[in-house]
Amino acid sequence: MSELQAITIWLLERQDIIVNTWLNQGGVKQYLAAHKINSDKFATKFAYPIFLYNLEVMNIVTRSETCPIMNQFIKYMIQKKINSQEIFIICSKLRVTIIEYLHKNYPHHFDRAEIVMKITDVFDNNLAGVLGYFDAQTLENKLQNKENIDATQYSKKLQIMLDAQKNIFFQVHNNKLFLGNQAFFLAAGVRDAKELEKHFFHPLDFIEATTVFEELFKRKKYVQWLMKIIRDNHGECEVKFFNHMLNQRSMMMMYVRQIDEADHFVFTLEDIFAEKNEIKKINALSSIDPLTDLANLTKFKEMLEKQIDTQPQDELSILMIDIDGFKIFNDTHDTKSGEKLLQNISDILKDTYSNNVARIDFERFAMISQEKNVNNTQDIIDKINKLLEENNSQNKIKPLAAIVVHRKNDTVELMLARGDILLNQVKLDPLETIIDDTVIIQQEAIRLEEEKKFLFTMQRNKEEKKTIQVTNYYLEIGIKSDATILSVTEDKMSITMKKIALSSLYQNDAIYIKMPQKPDYKALVYKVDKFEGYAVLHFFQAVELSPLDRNHVHVKLPQPIEASFYFNKKKMDAKIQSVSIRTFEIVMQDIYALKTECEVSITATLNEKKASYSGKIFKIISLVDRFIVIVHLDVNALTEEILSRYVSVRQLEIIKDLQKNIL
Repeated sequence: MSELQAITIWLLERQDIIVNTWLNQGGVKQYLAAHKINSDKFATKFAYPIFLYNLEVMNIVTRSETCPIMNQFIKYMIQKKINSQEIFIICSKLRVTIIEYLHKNYPHHFDRAEIVMKITDVFDNNLAGVLGYFDAQTLENKLQNKENIDATQYSKKLQIMLDAQKNIFFQVHNNKLFLGNQAFFLAAGVRDAKELEKHFFHPLDFIEATTVFEELFKRKKYVQWLMKIIRDNHGECEVKFFNHMLNQRSMMMMYVRQIDEADHFVFTLEDIFAEKNEIKKINALSSIDPLTDLANLTKFKEMLEKQIDTQPQDELSILMIDIDGFKIFNDTHDTKSGEKLLQNISDILKDTYSNNVARIDFERFAMISQEKNVNNTQDIIDKINKLLEENNSQNKIKPLAAIVVHRKNDTVELMLARGDILLNQVKLDPLETIIDDTVIIQQEAIRLEEEKKFLFTMQRNKEEKKTIQVTNYYLEIGIKSDATILSVTEDKMSITMKKIALSSLYQNDAIYIKMPQKPDYKALVYKVDKFEGYAVLHFFQAVELSPLDRNHVHVKLPQPIEASFYFNKKKMDAKIQSVSIRTFEIVMQDIYALKTECEVSITATLNEKKASYSGKIFKIISLVDRFIVIVHLDVNALTEEILSRYVSVRQLEIIKDLQKNIL
């Protein structure tokens, strides 16, 4: 890590002190007060982002050129009628604050002329750009006043034409409604643009759900969401919202196009209800798996739904069988061999379960049964193993089984999800082939007992007015808060947290509570109210190991990156989703023969540098649809330099992103 990078990280960790000192400098404080600018709001909206931008330039993450936050700052200053001399003083005081602070608190690293010159150059170049943009913006505003008179007349004519359209049409510019036809306002349940602003913080907030890139949409990253739709989905997707014009929820096809500027989009929404009905009819005709002649997943769900409605609780179960290792077999043999094997396995299942069996995934089957007998399941496993032995593939393929019993308030989706979890769990144990959901029931009983004790302790803390230390993770960056307990109920707890922590929270996110003694506790977010400043937590669980125990900063990648994962000279598909200077967190669809303590190697490209990393598997986490493999790395000087550089750069990006969430 270079000396300048070390200084940048050191400054980043003290950003609150530096921004505070800057805004209280002589001149800065006076000008803000004179123009009636609230210093706290100015700090959140401009001071912190400007400070982070300058650090990025120092760290060579961002080039010193036109910057959106600096441009927004200038436009705001013009609105407040602040002149160029006052802007010069406000900006130069940031440079003075940082240099004085470094000289006073970082003297042994701050006596080299080239370091001082580098920092000075960064701020001088930025200041020159700011003043240049101020002059250009001032001139543009004068010309714009004349153009606005002609544009008003044209927009009236355009509005008449748009209101005649039946489809919903609107335009969004700089996160504000720029134009909308009558159909749009009627569908959104408002009379005009002013009333829309009162009901919705952003014009797209009237949309409740989407079919593509849901994570970006849920986090209200609308610009990124729209750009992904335009680039990767031909500018179209389905959206759901409450249509006040029809007084019902509507699913519509949304078409979006970008207009020259980055944050300027035009939208058209069309009704797709009739088309969707036709598609459903066609899909309903196909309920059989063509390879095995068994029911497919859709048909199996229908069959199970009927059984749940008619069979008493605890007298209905499903048996799910996974042919573990079949994907490798299929990849290394001809297609006909793989297909024949699946057909023979399906024949074994049909002989036992007749019409109540289905192929629900590539190598996974499910059966409806009124039995909970493990011995009967073992008979089926033995028959499949005999078939594999006859095909000389018993060492490569292993049948696994999960028994899921219908419980109170169960649904089809819950039972299938429980089966997926159980099959992933049994994959981790090389000695087991059959598992039933009494394991999950027992685990939940233990958790409920732990939750009861924990909430009793929290109630005492509330009565004694003690705060608790909680940490949530935004893209793997920990955000600590000394939380005040507002209320404790039978299964929930309400707490206040730091504003920056609340801004990064969403429903079902994890929060970790530090306890005086192990174990610590993990909770899920039930509800978060960012305006009132509190979060409601539920589903409390004791954890012996958690992110609180980390010794190094972890960062989540913007998108998981492809990596070459090697074990025993075999290459496996993998994606890296988060890193630290000592750890990779890797997503895998199958873990094959992997287990903890296995030595592995990974080849990946970070910071445009391809490198090979070796290490041992520390932990394997089984999820419904994937595995998370945590690898502790054997780091050498080269890989440590790559990883430390990447982590520091990514940490800056994440903090900047978090600051934007607060604005």
